[in-house]
Amino acid sequence: PKDAITSPRGPHRALSLVVFFTALWFIFLKMLSEPTFFDGITYGAVAQNLATASQGYWNLSYTATIFPSFVGHPPFFLWLLRLTFFLPQLPFPPEFCLNFFLLIATLILIQKLWISVQHNDAPTFSAWIPLSLFLITPILRESFSSALIDNLLCLFNLLTVLLLLNCGK
Repeated sequence: PKDAITSPRGPHRALSLVVFFTALWFIFLKMLSEPTFFDGITYGAVAQNLATASQGYWNLSYTATIFPSFVGHPPFFLWLLRLTFFLPQLPFPPEFCLNFFLLIATLILIQKLWISVQHNDAPTFSAWIPLSLFLITPILRESFSSALIDNLLCLFNLLTVLLLLNCGK
């Protein structure tokens, strides 16, 4: 039998969950209390234009006069962001729904990545360490609270590294 330290229900598991939910709480409060960057507002407006489908799915635009052809940004993020405008009315902007989902997925992938690089004999439920480092990094908190494209890129990078590490096993 495993001892209390290395068991899945040991103190490391509880600490990981506490840090996970603390990170979600702090970033969610920051999302609700501070205004977003201009980039996040721009992406939200372009996604809302896509949701109304007045321009078509391939013609990204901010307005008819300002950035009538919105290029230079990955359209996949804007298409995902467009889906949040079909959700029921919420007390916060719809683009925060996608960013909150990306935050949860990123935290889970950080934990999975940490566990996958641990040795078999090491306690694998010490994932509170990278989650804590993620929580104290100000630029990451700003990114997730401001509806930036970098959040999806962060998720894709983590997923790529995790898949590369696991394809050799």
